[in-house]
Amino acid sequence: MEIWTLMQYYSSVDFEYGRRSMTERNIQEVFQAHSGELMALPGVIGTAVGHDKDKPCIKVFTRKSTAALEKKMPSELEGYPVVLEVIAEIKTR
Repeated sequence: MEIWTLMQYYSSVDFEYGRRSMTERNIQEVFQAHSGELMALPGVIGTAVGHDKDKPCIKVFTRKSTAALEKKMPSELEGYPVVLEVIAEIKTR
């Protein structure tokens, strides 16, 4: 499923996650509001809207997880979980 499709799907559905309701702003709005600050974290190479355990989340991509990055990265933004994913380097042909 493409990221844009996920963003459209999750922005139209209300979810409960933990203590906070995610109905105040949809995931697309939260992603747009915070993507810049997430990209400014050391080692972050990308961000996206995705899902974790069938719930919407904001994904943060890095090539290497470090204690410094994990300490600075929020565990949630406006009720949506933030998930760190380590990915391999992508090379163009």
